Amino acid sequence: MGTGHYLALRFMFADNGNGSIDIARVQVEKGTVANEFERRPIGLKRALAERYFRILGKGMTGGWHGSTLAGFGVVLQPPMRAACSLSLNDTTPIIEEVGVADRTGTASIVSASSISADGMWFRINGFTGATAGNPAISKEDAILTCDAEL
Repeated sequence: MGTGHYLALRFMFADNGNGSIDIARVQVEKGTVANEFERRPIGLKRALAERYFRILGKGMTGGWHGSTLAGFGVVLQPPMRAACSLSLNDTTPIIEEVGVADRTGTASIVSASSISADGMWFRINGFTGATAGNPAISKEDAILTCDAEL
């Protein structure tokens, strides 16, 4: 289809518009020649997607860098396509001071000291009462977003 040409799909249901349609295995091609449908193993699809976007959270290990600051080092495997932009999804993250207590941040922010395609060092602040040098572990599923989109 060229400029000014469009494709529209319309589905009519005999039972007053109630129903569902599942559409799968769609491949959009540019140009006039269709290629064979690409079939990739789910593990490969996930690895390719993780080159561009990751959600980081539960199980990250690090340490307390004072009573208000938890620091972490994360290895990104497979590596991302480039150094990512890191953002905190929750300003009240829960980080455990291992063997002592859970610490909940208040108005927390993340600051990265080093980010590359295959890993990063960062700190999250906004905590109280932790002891410097004690181990830390993240307790939530989606604390951080790592985005390396084009």
